Amino acid sequence: MSRIYEVARRNKIKDPNQLIQAINRAINGLNPPIAAFIIGSLARGEFVMGMSDIDLVVIVSGEPPHLGLG
Repeated sequence: MSRIYEVARRNKIKDPNQLIQAINRAINGLNPPIAAFIIGSLARGEFVMGMSDIDLVVIVSGEPPHLGLG
């Protein structure tokens, strides 16, 4: 969690909870998550607001929802 606050401070994000809320929105509606891992630029502390995306790996119980990707 401290990395998220560090990234928020460096990107002049007044409310670091904005990043946390974005992550929560991304996993909302999935089968109950067992674990969620932040990877990529945010995990490395290189996230740039407006340029970077948030990369997540989420492990869920049961079958994942059909995302219409194929």
